[in-house]
Amino acid sequence: MSKKPKYKTALIGTGRIGFTLGFDRKREQPASHTMALRKNRRIKFVAACDNNQPRLDHFHRFVKKTITFADCSNMFATDKFDIIVIAVNENSHLDVTLDAIRAKPKLIILEKPVALCVADALKIQEEAEKYKIPILVNHERRFAQDYKIAKKYIDSIGELISVNARLDSGLRVYTPSEEDSGAYSLLHDGTHLVDIVSYLLEDENDLSDFESKILYNMKLDFEKMNGLIPAIIQDNYTQKVLMLGFMNEEAYNKTVETGKVTFFSRTKNRLWTKGEESGNFLNVIDIKADCDNDTLLIQVDPVGPVCHTGTDTCWGDKNSQDIMFLKVLQDFIDKRHEEMPEGSYTTSLFKSGVNKMAQKVGEEAVEAVIEACNGTDERLIYESADLIYHLIVLLTSKGYRIEDLARELKERHSSTWKRH
Repeated sequence: MSKKPKYKTALIGTGRIGFTLGFDRKREQPASHTMALRKNRRIKFVAACDNNQPRLDHFHRFVKKTITFADCSNMFATDKFDIIVIAVNENSHLDVTLDAIRAKPKLIILEKPVALCVADALKIQEEAEKYKIPILVNHERRFAQDYKIAKKYIDSIGELISVNARLDSGLRVYTPSEEDSGAYSLLHDGTHLVDIVSYLLEDENDLSDFESKILYNMKLDFEKMNGLIPAIIQDNYTQKVLMLGFMNEEAYNKTVETGKVTFFSRTKNRLWTKGEESGNFLNVIDIKADCDNDTLLIQVDPVGPVCHTGTDTCWGDKNSQDIMFLKVLQDFIDKRHEEMPEGSYTTSLFKSGVNKMAQKVGEEAVEAVIEACNGTDERLIYESADLIYHLIVLLTSKGYRIEDLARELKERHSSTWKRH
């Protein structure tokens, strides 16, 4: 079975809707972007940004695996994100959203309202169209169970003739300048009302092909090479380049729809799904276009050897990189930490508490030292493996990953690093 891709995601704004509403037990959960991102296994939540340092520190105490930034430009310069979620005050929507668009993610999720005025909203639309970045405006209440029940009931009784709706801002008190005409309440909260009415009136949306239509909706240049573009195939796990093929638009669309790499065969003059005869399919993990939109990098989970000669790659290389297994092990331990299945040794370690886990790391370290001094090389490797495993478990319990150690060692290797 092919693994589905995880989307590297960043959050801008760690305030109420960005983070703290996730602790409100009176609300249907997840009620904040943070909780929704952490709940979704297709999301790799890697970074968060907020110019309010105390608020950012509060966020980071609960979500330790993310890297935090006080400035969006620094965050965008550090990494490339598939999804950017914007949950800042609407006064900042224009500038923050324009910067996010220019960072070229696959998707932007923008809190409502889009902007404070039509002119600003049009600027965002123009920039998004220029960079071909889809923007989803977050009207999450249409997904609440009470509105789903209401819609099901309305659909069952026939055609809806009219809707009367009333806005109640609840306990929120706006400043006199904001609420001078009542427009701020209408803009800030009334946007939910408008969307809910629209939801009750419209046909049910089919989101089954959302991923292929939105996240892979790239404007590829097939004209430059007479209807074809090269597709570089890379193993998502080892990062090895496996082969090079060509796609026309039909082959690309079939690849996105099926999740299996399909090429256009120039010799057979037809579509050709890799593995259609041998069973050695290339299961798609992610698809990226280059800066000119005329070359694809497709990361895959290959089933068996890739080359028709029987080798792992079309260059005769062995497709293996044992050091990468540490990341696989980390992902496995993360999953154990989330699910805590009964009967698992890793689960028992997490349940034993930090002191016991730390003690276990110490025991394994001593055993590795003993084998190094008075034992055999084979036992040294065995005990060292135990040490690394238990260390990863301890790190995971504290909200860190093995990559955090790699990052620290990399910084120490830099000529600018200074000892703490």
